[in-house]
Amino acid sequence: MALDGDLGIVVPGLAYHLGFESQEGGTGNPEDEFGIAAALYGEFEIGEDTVLGPVVEYVHQSDAGGIAEDRDYITLGAALVHGPWNIAVSDTIRTIDPAGAGDVDDNQFQVSGGYAFDNGLALDIGYKHTEESNSDSNTVGALLTYTLPFSAP
Repeated sequence: MALDGDLGIVVPGLAYHLGFESQEGGTGNPEDEFGIAAALYGEFEIGEDTVLGPVVEYVHQSDAGGIAEDRDYITLGAALVHGPWNIAVSDTIRTIDPAGAGDVDDNQFQVSGGYAFDNGLALDIGYKHTEESNSDSNTVGALLTYTLPFSAP
């Protein structure tokens, strides 16, 4: 179950997301699952043809997939769009608390940017650094898209 809404009455451009999930354990998965999510995000014009989109999110999961552990995620991020240019950055910290064992903290940081051409083509490149299970990994990627315009009758 999820509820999304607009907090424009408080701060123009601000919105929220609240989510809840619950699933009873079953055969082979005796643990009941439970999860909540809460986020604030927005889109704010900060200059001529410039928009800032921040996000902060917290997620808690208990026994997801029938695994006896709690997981907490905290994400902070922002996107900036100026005309055809865009850049985004985010960081997510995950804490895993397995039943009967110590906590483990992971981290994922990403940054990306791109340009949207007038002809419908857009090119974005990104970098992600992940620290997980005492191991670091780095990923670099690119995305080329083409938007086909159409109009409904």
